[in-house]
Amino acid sequence: MGLLASMVGKLIYVDTAPFIYFMEKNPAYEEPLDAFFSLLSRGEIQAITSTLTLAEVLVKPYRHKQGKLAQKYELIFECTPELTLVSVDAEVGRLVAELRAFYLLLTPDAVHMATAMVHGADFFLTNDGDFLKIDSADKRLPKVVFVNELLPRK
Repeated sequence: MGLLASMVGKLIYVDTAPFIYFMEKNPAYEEPLDAFFSLLSRGEIQAITSTLTLAEVLVKPYRHKQGKLAQKYELIFECTPELTLVSVDAEVGRLVAELRAFYLLLTPDAVHMATAMVHGADFFLTNDGDFLKIDSADKRLPKVVFVNELLPRK
């Protein structure tokens, strides 16, 4: 299982894109995300995400009047005990400003990373190339993992 196996017993922050790929069955990422969410559903890993993620994943279903898809998103956040939806607070807000200043992240990306930092995430699961900007030597940051890195290459 490679990198995914090293996540067992850890706290993972999940950015918006992995939820979209998983829920909408994106074939390019189906295998690694099925493996990730299987570990999550078995309680082998714990995950958090921001309320910003909920806002982001609901845009397309609302725009295209896809009520069933919106409900599926709501259910994954409400009915997955191993996944916690966390709010943005003042501590996150201060870190957002710092991350934007030093790494030139866009505000939504900085909110996601700051939330992960405040809540002590070990890993940050994303597929957003903007996170390549951050300094992997900064020990305050969780390890950034891209979806295609979850499983070893065949």
